[in-house]
Amino acid sequence: MDWSPLLVLLASGAAMGFINNLAGAGGLIGLLALDVAVLLDPTGANAALRPAALAIGLSGLVGFYSKGKKVPARAWGFGLAAVPGAVAGSILALTLPEWVYMGSLIVVVLAVLAQQFRPAPKSGDAQKPVSMGLGMLLFTLVGLHMGFLQVAVGLLIILTLGRVHSRDLLLVNSAKTAIVICTAGASTLSLGLSGAIAWEPALWLAAGAAIGSFTASRWSISKGHGAVRVVVLLVCLLVLIRILFISFA
Repeated sequence: MDWSPLLVLLASGAAMGFINNLAGAGGLIGLLALDVAVLLDPTGANAALRPAALAIGLSGLVGFYSKGKKVPARAWGFGLAAVPGAVAGSILALTLPEWVYMGSLIVVVLAVLAQQFRPAPKSGDAQKPVSMGLGMLLFTLVGLHMGFLQVAVGLLIILTLGRVHSRDLLLVNSAKTAIVICTAGASTLSLGLSGAIAWEPALWLAAGAAIGSFTASRWSISKGHGAVRVVVLLVCLLVLIRILFISFA
């Protein structure tokens, strides 16, 4: 048996998990690995990312708790609000064309960049509250994106939590794990029941992602907001470069 494709998936999953825990868009690495290592078609590779996303959320949660960082209770409420969207997005993932995803990815990345370069409010970290209806809509859209294509969902969650929860990226990342667990769990179940997930490569990728996410969650607590912000900005830049490369290749 040739173990090299599976080891590629394991290593790629670790990189994906580390980046996704801190920022997002690490799924691009997972998609590339699933394409090159095991020759999955785009639809199959897209579905195979979901167990890795769930592993990232669960191992990130363990990593934060191991450092004494608790996930706020309201974050689980945000996650549950996103579940209906995640189920709907999983259905759309099998039907919508790629250009829909590429367009949404560009919008999310540019919005995150704009948020990170906007001066922090003078009143500190507090955010103006949003209405319950708007909050539900925002997290339904987060779930829809997770279900449709897991890549860059972390960036969208950062953007949304920056509006309704906090702009401190350490606080955002701890809350993000709850949302990822809820949405990835719903998406994995939905796509798994439809038979869309190739489980062997998906689980190898997920194993690596769990290692990377656990490491990142502990590292982020040690380094704080500034270091996480650097990773977020670098990932956004790399995503934009990747989109330009795909568009003009």
